[in-house]
Amino acid sequence: MTELKLQVYTLLEEEELNVNDLPQEIKNKINGLRMLHSRYKNNPKQNIYETLLQNDIKICDMIQDWLDEEVEAPEEIIDPQVVTQAPQAPQVPQVQKPYVVPPQNAPIPSVPNSEDRIAKHIIQMLNGNRISVAKLTQILGVKPNFPEHKVGGITLRRVYLNSSVYEMVK
Repeated sequence: MTELKLQVYTLLEEEELNVNDLPQEIKNKINGLRMLHSRYKNNPKQNIYETLLQNDIKICDMIQDWLDEEVEAPEEIIDPQVVTQAPQAPQVPQVQKPYVVPPQNAPIPSVPNSEDRIAKHIIQMLNGNRISVAKLTQILGVKPNFPEHKVGGITLRRVYLNSSVYEMVK
C-alpha cells in the first residue's frame, strides 16, 4: 500500500497557511478527514478511499472559496495623512427620458434573450436529467452557483454526493 498524500495539506503548503488560520468550519472538516484517513490506513477499502478523496476535494474547494473571499475583501489600514483627494470632473446633468406607459393589452414581443438561448443549450446538453459541472461552466462562461443555479426558466441543483454533476429540477 502506498502512502496517500491528502490534497488539503498540499494546498495549505502552497498557500503558506496553517490549519489554525482557517475558519472553524473548515478546521472541523479537516479533523474529520484526518480520522477518515487513519481509518483508511488501518483498513484500506475502496469505498473508504473514494469517500476520502471526495471529502479531500470538497475541503480544498472550501479553502479556495475562503481564500477568494479573503482576496476580494482585504482589510486595508488607511493612513489619514497620506490620503489625498483627486480632482473630480464636473458633473454633467443627465437628461431624463419621459416614461412611456405601454398599452395594457399590447402583446409582449417574444424575442429570445441570451438567458433563454443558454437555457435551451443546457437542455440540449443534458444527459438524462443531468449535466457535468465542466460542461455547464463551458456553456455559462462562469462557475455555476452553489447549490442551485437558475438560468432562463430552468433551475439546476448540484447532485448530493456527486459534486461534479448538476441535475435539472422540475
